[in-house]
Amino acid sequence: MPGGGPLPVLERTPDMWYKRAKDTLHLLGVNPTVDLVALRGKTGGEEILLVLRSGGAVEGGRWALPGGFINTDAQRGERWKEGRESPREAAVRETLEETGVSVDPGDLIEVGVFEGGGRDPRDSPDSWTKSHAFAVRVDGSPRARGGDDASDAEWFPLEELPTMAFDHREIVSAALRKLGRREKTAARVAGAAREAGSGDHLTLGDLVTLKVGMKDADFWIIRRGSPDRVGTPVRDWGPELIGVKVERTDLLLPDYLFHMIMHIANTGYFRRFSTGTVGIKHITISDVANIPIGR
Repeated sequence: MPGGGPLPVLERTPDMWYKRAKDTLHLLGVNPTVDLVALRGKTGGEEILLVLRSGGAVEGGRWALPGGFINTDAQRGERWKEGRESPREAAVRETLEETGVSVDPGDLIEVGVFEGGGRDPRDSPDSWTKSHAFAVRVDGSPRARGGDDASDAEWFPLEELPTMAFDHREIVSAALRKLGRREKTAARVAGAAREAGSGDHLTLGDLVTLKVGMKDADFWIIRRGSPDRVGTPVRDWGPELIGVKVERTDLLLPDYLFHMIMHIANTGYFRRFSTGTVGIKHITISDVANIPIGR
């Protein structure tokens, strides 16, 4: 080594210990987080909601998407424990805490999961972040204000994005692609409904095949379960689930339909049809087939 002497021993000050602690992830293994792409305005003049990370935070001084860690009962140094809060609930909570803007969890659209690749400077082989990203269109012009660990919050024109923290520009691009595909599908479905005529409204049964236990379905719907779960779409097959197979893929994309039914279920749509006991309800294939489309 240069000079031939040993490296100097650096004194660890309280500030150094603080920096080391705040730059280290809380849990061993995966640390689940959320990010939300919230947009307002019409195409061509859209604005996106961003927060300015406080100076003491990781990537402090940079603009970022609202978001943060999903609440868990796991303690520092333990592995993640699921159950205290869902990603969707965390996205709603973090957005309200950091910006003062309230969004409906049923309106959130899943964009994807972002993990690894050095997306977070705190990532290491032992601990890393895994972000569940969502997108939402916000009605009106809600005022944004910085809160929690965000020193500011503002609506930015999409064409004037500032330098962003983490991989948030990549998440924004993915969200815009997802929203664009969904809105094109919605326009095609609405057009087909208009062609059906005002006296002959299009229903979901006109576009899909529905069958209990169908293994080659695009996704499945819970036919029997607790009142808050019946009617919910899921990705994994089960013998008692209603399989949904989109036949008119020229009008309707399976992924779009999955999220559409998720939104419908979250609004309590199926409660008016479900029958059974207080704890266990069930719906029929007809209840799903008769969902109106394009109105």
